[in-house]
Amino acid sequence: MRTDCNPEHIRKAAASLDAETLLTPEVLRNTRIISYDPGETVMSSGEAVTSVSVLLRGSLRIYSISENGKLATVAVANPPQMFGDIEFLKGYETLHYVVAETRAATLSFSLSDVRAYLSEQVAFYRLICNNLIEKLYSTSSNYSKVLLYNTRKLLARQLLQHCDSEGVVLCKSKDLAEHLGVTPRHISRLITELERQGAISRVCGRRLQVTDRLLLSQYAKDTE
Repeated sequence: MRTDCNPEHIRKAAASLDAETLLTPEVLRNTRIISYDPGETVMSSGEAVTSVSVLLRGSLRIYSISENGKLATVAVANPPQMFGDIEFLKGYETLHYVVAETRAATLSFSLSDVRAYLSEQVAFYRLICNNLIEKLYSTSSNYSKVLLYNTRKLLARQLLQHCDSEGVVLCKSKDLAEHLGVTPRHISRLITELERQGAISRVCGRRLQVTDRLLLSQYAKDTE
């Protein structure tokens, strides 16, 4: 870990984030650019938060460790994601472990300056709000993909189990939706996706037929 206290470098970094107005003389004195090598720890779960930082370059891996030692990646952060913002707002200790995945650098504001000066600036809260919106959008998008994938895998299994020797599916889309616990509209989207990829086709109006059993079997067994 390397620390850069050069005021000009710090001003340039803040300007790249459209945050130069935050650098009052009082804040500038304690603001730092901190650089990390791959594998270096940036934050550790359960530790007291000492700064609010913005990622300038590189990527950081955010992960959690369960009580039995199982490690799970929460996200991979890219610029200009903030760290320590939620902890500052809620008064929490650090929520997750954060480790540099590549060479990375952050613009770090000391927590004492955040409380004394930045917490009074609208621009600072605008920076936090924009960051939280991006985090929420990314989390929602990733979660939606997980749901879509899991449902597709289950749907593929159902189609294989409920088709005859000719591949004709013997149950309706509505029945599939009820069995999987999702809306008919969601099932319709998944069927359209499988049809576009050539795994199934529509015959005789609403009837479905498995056209590529091998491909559909791969979807049913896929664990990615």
